[in-house]
Amino acid sequence: MILKSRRKKLSGTIICFCLVVSSLFAQTYPFRYYGSESNIPDGFVYTLCQDNKAYLWLGTRKGISKFDGFEFHDVAFPDTSSGRYPTCCTRDLSGNPWFGCSDGTVFFTRDGVLGKVPLDNHISISVLVVDPGGFIWVVPQADAIYRIDPANPENIQGFRSREGDMFFSAEFTGGGELMLGSQENISLFRIEKDSLVFREVFTGFDYSSVTAIRRIRGTDSFLAGTNGNGLYMVNLQEGNKKPARLLNHGEYTYLDVQEIYRDEDSGFWVSTNGSGVLRLNLSPGGTDLISSGFVDVNSGLPSNNIRTVFRDLEGNYWIGHFGEGLSMLPSLALAFYSPGMTPEASNIISVNSFEGSCFLGTPTGYYLFDIDQNILKSFTDLRGSTGNIEISSYCAEADGRLWIGTAGAGLYLQEKKGVRRLFYRSGNSGEDYILNIQADENFLWLGTLN
Repeated sequence: MILKSRRKKLSGTIICFCLVVSSLFAQTYPFRYYGSESNIPDGFVYTLCQDNKAYLWLGTRKGISKFDGFEFHDVAFPDTSSGRYPTCCTRDLSGNPWFGCSDGTVFFTRDGVLGKVPLDNHISISVLVVDPGGFIWVVPQADAIYRIDPANPENIQGFRSREGDMFFSAEFTGGGELMLGSQENISLFRIEKDSLVFREVFTGFDYSSVTAIRRIRGTDSFLAGTNGNGLYMVNLQEGNKKPARLLNHGEYTYLDVQEIYRDEDSGFWVSTNGSGVLRLNLSPGGTDLISSGFVDVNSGLPSNNIRTVFRDLEGNYWIGHFGEGLSMLPSLALAFYSPGMTPEASNIISVNSFEGSCFLGTPTGYYLFDIDQNILKSFTDLRGSTGNIEISSYCAEADGRLWIGTAGAGLYLQEKKGVRRLFYRSGNSGEDYILNIQADENFLWLGTLN
């Protein structure tokens, strides 16, 4: 193969590549929007779930409604009180929706009919959560926590909370212990007969309230969202108790998290106030970030103030807005992939097919990624081969060779067996700054700084 240097026509290739990348990340989704013209009862959608007959239940500022795919039908509360609205919902193990409300009341459904739980509570419900045994746990903002038998809603057990505690979120561990998110921390409790026994507390959320907790399925790790201080990872393993920021850069740092939804594929949808929805995909053990990306007004949503996300039985995603109604995504046409949790790891300068995998080149080395399985296969650090000089370009060939352009140190070649060597260096810093590499049947073309 003959080397041709300083090929000025490559600038057009570089421009085209940039345009293609920009268009990918600016792609909009095929949303269906349900606003006032769709006769939605109210634009403030606080909570969403679905029953076994595929009706979508939603809690709005005006109350509870059912959506049959064509029309919204109001569901009247079985008492005469007014002014309440649903703040949260869940489904019991039989698939029946339950609702917690702003005035402290709790309602359940049977065959589409709403029933009231005889609960003596007047404090707004923060969250409803189902334990491993199928009991419904009601977490008001303060004073007490309640456990309800869904087979007999009159069977209620109360647990007094510590004076001064305020709770905003809850989740169960794999071992059946209860995590409660409060003003500045997460408390872990063991359940013993008629009492909650405090075990330990997780601090380090920078004085922010923990507004959402969601377990990473099959692990002792949890995602925790805060009101204005982003996302954290909490691990229950011994010696690893301090919460760690999941994404500690740029727009991720100050996310105002409203809710974290985990779908059936173990993907996470983080509803935020002001930033849209952050979609995350983690490795099976929760140790690596496989993909991340925002779904927001640039993607086709009417606003970035999101309260909740829910996936229905057909795989459609429903997004509840603060004031703008309901959006539905019928199919996820585009996925975002980020191989690491730092800006450096996610600075992708080259994408190609290489050795049967997706090649993701960064300024320090390259990842091999299996898109179909959402698995990060390997990372090859090239800094030792280039003398710690930043990599500026790559070219992966079908025969297994990899060309590596550097920012001032010339061109390197990685042979099929993985052996790397300096291939070309002129001694001129401008010519040795390789901006782009392209190969055809006969030549290797370089675009340089000169």
